[in-house]
Amino acid sequence: MLHKLLVRRFVHVAWWSSVLFILGAVHLTAHAQPPEPEQTLAHPTHAEQLRCDEAVRNEAFIRDFYEAWSRMDVEELMSYFTDTSVWQNVPDGEPLRGAPAIRKLLEWLVEDWTRDAKVNFEVLNMASRESLVFSERVDHVESLGRTIDLPVMGIFLIENGKIVEWRDYYDGASYNSGLPPRIPWRDFANGAKRDEH
Repeated sequence: MLHKLLVRRFVHVAWWSSVLFILGAVHLTAHAQPPEPEQTLAHPTHAEQLRCDEAVRNEAFIRDFYEAWSRMDVEELMSYFTDTSVWQNVPDGEPLRGAPAIRKLLEWLVEDWTRDAKVNFEVLNMASRESLVFSERVDHVESLGRTIDLPVMGIFLIENGKIVEWRDYYDGASYNSGLPPRIPWRDFANGAKRDEH
């Protein structure tokens, strides 16, 4: 009799232990959090790295170009252009096409316009996308006893470490009212020689 009672008690305890074990397992499973995904650093692809390197080089190149303007040396400035570069001051309309036209204007600037000038291009913001560089700047120019601080948006197309195309956007009226004499941009764009001015 005692033996049967102990067996029954053992079965009863074993049954409840099994039930509690199963309920506990279900509870843990229901409340278990999924494992945190392993944090991995995204490594740039080779192509992305090349584009990043190109952007850094191009931005540094344009900063050097702006710095060169403070020295107003024609040969130094021309070294940034190709034989077929295009430079457009958008308010003046027609672009200068090719190194000869760009050189004529630079010579005029150095010899006639900026004899005693101080020129400083202050870069406010710069960004790039592949071969394009966008720069917001203020051109500070003192010339012939007058001063102008001209906000400018410049866009450059760079290829093989040279300026292929340069476009500047600014308020033409502010520029023209600030500094005499008026730069004869259209004349140079149309091929006029320096001694015709």
